[in-house]
Amino acid sequence: MSKEAQRKVLKTTFQKGNIPKHHRKVGSERITKDSYIEIKIKEPNKWVLKHRHIYESMYGKIPTGHKLIFADGNRKNVDINNLILVSSAEELIMNRRCLYKRNTELTKTGALIAKLINKTSKVSK
Repeated sequence: MSKEAQRKVLKTTFQKGNIPKHHRKVGSERITKDSYIEIKIKEPNKWVLKHRHIYESMYGKIPTGHKLIFADGNRKNVDINNLILVSSAEELIMNRRCLYKRNTELTKTGALIAKLINKTSKVSK
């Protein structure tokens, strides 16, 4: 590459300390293709799901094999009272038995029923 070409390339590359126009600060939020809210927690570009971040800040790390579900079915409602921790087996039971409802209290009751069914099936084996 000639010296002239190198100078042209250097003019268009990012210089140390320059911040791109589309840069987002820590604490910024964005919505994913699946309609979940993500929050930027640190540089460079460390994004996490907001509902998981909120739950983990209150109760600690989510155990392996467990998921958070939204009691009212609205992925943008990240209120801690709207988040329910269920195991993968309990989620499967809820899906198979149609225990997800648009009503928050009915979904919470459905999660309890799934937990009970899961426990009784484990005890009977």
